[in-house]
Amino acid sequence: MTPEVQAYLPYMVGPLATLIVVMLGVFFNNRHIDARLADTNRLLGARIDDTNRMLGARIDDTNRTLGARIDDTNRRIDETNRIMETRFNDMIRMMDARFNDLLELIRSETHRLETTMKAEFALVRGDISKLEARVERLEAQRVIT
Repeated sequence: MTPEVQAYLPYMVGPLATLIVVMLGVFFNNRHIDARLADTNRLLGARIDDTNRMLGARIDDTNRTLGARIDDTNRRIDETNRIMETRFNDMIRMMDARFNDLLELIRSETHRLETTMKAEFALVRGDISKLEARVERLEAQRVIT
């Protein structure tokens, strides 16, 4: 090798060595980034799965709570309906009893008034018969006279 080549050798090898070192760094860094991205992806997937499980548990708990509240509300509505039906049936029975009492009172009063009217009618008939007899007697007396 000539001294001139030796003098220029570092200028030729230096950039080439730098280029090789940079390329190796890029390749190793690329593998490191791929590994970090894979780790990040795995961690994010795990966090998303944990979040889904946590939200699923909360939703299930909320559904159970809401289901229990709905069941309790339905039970109270059914109980209120039973109470209202019982009260309504009691009211109907009481009204039927009152109507039956009123009907019996009307029948007894009607019978009493019929009996009273018949007695009064009998008295009036008796009075009419007496008056007719008296009129006949008076007419008989007038005919004779």
